[in-house]
Amino acid sequence: MVRYGLPRVVKEGFCENSPEEGGAPVLSSAHGRLYRLGSLNDVEIGVQEGVGVVRGVPSGGDAPEFVINSTLERYIESAWRWVVALPVLVGLVDWAWSDEQLDFFHTKCEEAAAAFTRIDPVASRAEDSFWRTLTDV
Repeated sequence: MVRYGLPRVVKEGFCENSPEEGGAPVLSSAHGRLYRLGSLNDVEIGVQEGVGVVRGVPSGGDAPEFVINSTLERYIESAWRWVVALPVLVGLVDWAWSDEQLDFFHTKCEEAAAAFTRIDPVASRAEDSFWRTLTDV
């Protein structure tokens, strides 16, 4: 992560990247141990030890774990793009008063989803793709 960097706070209290500082994985999942990268609401985000897959692990409840990105590098690139896209998409939805403007907003969401698919086609194949879910309107 030193090489690529990771945005710290995407939205305070909702999506924060706060990688663990120790040398051992601190999260457990059905797929093994994970190095903690941050959180998204009630989901812990971690990179799987020895594999590099970035996973979401819901805290409590019956929600299943899910793949966010197939590699740490792809997660970092996706996270940076999300930091840039989120305020633009939020601004567009606030601006979309007419059907034409709303169509424009939907087009921009589809373009964002396509960008995440290009970054990580492996993780994007899933029907419940994490990044597609975030950009789905």
